[in-house]
Amino acid sequence: MIKNKKVIFVGPSNYLIGKNKGKYIDSFDIVVRSGNAINMNKNLYNDYGSRTDIIYLNNPFVRACYPLPLNEWKEKGLKEIVIRDNFTDIINAINKIIKCRSCYEIHKELSDKLSGAILGSYLITDIIKQNPKSFYLTGITFYNKGHDYYKGYERKEIKELKRNEKKTRKKPIKVHSYNNNNNYIKEMIKKYNIKTDEYIKEII
Repeated sequence: MIKNKKVIFVGPSNYLIGKNKGKYIDSFDIVVRSGNAINMNKNLYNDYGSRTDIIYLNNPFVRACYPLPLNEWKEKGLKEIVIRDNFTDIINAINKIIKCRSCYEIHKELSDKLSGAILGSYLITDIIKQNPKSFYLTGITFYNKGHDYYKGYERKEIKELKRNEKKTRKKPIKVHSYNNNNNYIKEMIKKYNIKTDEYIKEII
């Protein structure tokens, strides 16, 4: 689906608000987003675009929000869902409505290398491995400003899931190394000539 296509990943950082990049984003062959971005409010379309061809979901999203509104997402034009782990039953169920696959092997490889891989790291790696004609990044801050998402991106179900798991967890969870992940993404941008918006150019 991605091979030889012009691909853009649109992150949920709020610095795109007011930039009027929606038409530019929608002009790409393939628009990729993550998490709850496919459910963004229509008043954000002018800045973030309206299309979502591929969505990447991490494990907390799948666990907290399943079953997913697949028919609604399909009507919005979603063509593929990529989830982190090999949830075989879930993947098989989703595939009946929308193409779905796992990127578990990429995540595992990067987690060993980076002391825990964040979604951005394995998403970018997965896309590069599919040989796009070009790849553009926008809407990411490398957590320089924390989790500075636009309103509505974060799901309350995921926050509740994380709170409950924290209460019942017997062993401390392995924390992602954001520094390792950020350095890795910056290396990928330079190595594969990934294009970025001006904000990202300034911080890499």
